[in-house]
Amino acid sequence: MAATDYDAVKKASSENSQMLSPAVADTLAKLRDLLEDRYGVDKVKIAMETELGSLGLDSLSLVECAFDLEKSLNVVLSDLPHELSTVGDLVHYVTEVRSRSARLET
Repeated sequence: MAATDYDAVKKASSENSQMLSPAVADTLAKLRDLLEDRYGVDKVKIAMETELGSLGLDSLSLVECAFDLEKSLNVVLSDLPHELSTVGDLVHYVTEVRSRSARLET
């Protein structure tokens, strides 16, 4: 994803954190399930504004999490942006990749 695309997604995340689209809500639910199953993070603690570091996710854990998301969502998450700092950042990035993958399949 180009930096400008990521910036637009991040801006949308901060402006609309309470009103999630169905695609974003689905990605968030899948991420919550994954973080609970793999890392033991209580789903209640996982909000869009939650800092990834506060969940105990370091850079290696984030890469492992991305691999798990790739498998469960059947997408390719290449080159994770370094700017991902919150759950919402990650959710919006993954949702955008899922959307692009769906458009390519049709």
